[in-house]
Amino acid sequence: MMTPSTAATCFVAIDLSKSKWLVALDAPQLAKIKSVRLDGFDTAGLIDLVRATVAEATELCGPDQRPIVCFETGYDGFWLQRLLANEGIETLVVDPTSFLVNRKARRVKTDRVDAEGMVVLLKNYCSGDRKAFRTVRVPTVAEEDAKRFHRERKRLMSERTGHINRIRALLALQGVRHINPAMVTWRKKLEGLETADGRPFPDQLMREIVRSFERLELTNKMIKALAEERDEALAAESGQFPEHEKAVLLEGLRGVGRHSVDLSRFDAAPLIAFTATKETNYGHRKNG
Repeated sequence: MMTPSTAATCFVAIDLSKSKWLVALDAPQLAKIKSVRLDGFDTAGLIDLVRATVAEATELCGPDQRPIVCFETGYDGFWLQRLLANEGIETLVVDPTSFLVNRKARRVKTDRVDAEGMVVLLKNYCSGDRKAFRTVRVPTVAEEDAKRFHRERKRLMSERTGHINRIRALLALQGVRHINPAMVTWRKKLEGLETADGRPFPDQLMREIVRSFERLELTNKMIKALAEERDEALAAESGQFPEHEKAVLLEGLRGVGRHSVDLSRFDAAPLIAFTATKETNYGHRKNG
């Protein structure tokens, strides 16, 4: 059976950047690959361009002309794929590290060359060459949103460690090493604090240390609030947490914590899907 991908006749590759989008097109009516530059995020212009290309192909070659679009996964996430899908345009999100290229050859590196090379690989992929590149599994909106708990906590924990290390470094400048920044009684510990050589702490340095402790307190409050939000969402059995039953079962295992459950569901489990489908999972790309 011919799939929508193999039935495609109009191939479109987009090189995304913040200011400009370079669109490469290959269709039956074109003697060579055509490149069109659009303003960044000009989705209306992109859709009009794809539809105009299909209309020209239909007029020249008859009905049943089908477009297929691809672009590299990255910081833009998956909103463009969803928008094009809503317009009835099949779209593949591609893992850029999987492109089949000659590593020994010297290659020109420009947006136009990248886009035109991608459209050639897309055509090969749709012709059955699955080694041309790997596609990325597009998550559901719920799956993508549920990852935010784990990712935000990871960033907050990193901030917390940074604050603690900074406080320790500031105290060490004056030979003070007995204060634990993680203690909630830090204000009392700072009262009347002297340097290791018996001097009162310098005023500006003490103010900086106090502000650092206050930032640490705020970060700890955010970590606690995030954990409460996560627990409430999981307890509510809402659609906010995909695979809710699996998460509950994992939490029941001895030695598996709640944050390990999030890590297992969004990072470990997709590896199994990758081996079965040859798709790269979105969780392993740095999309923020």
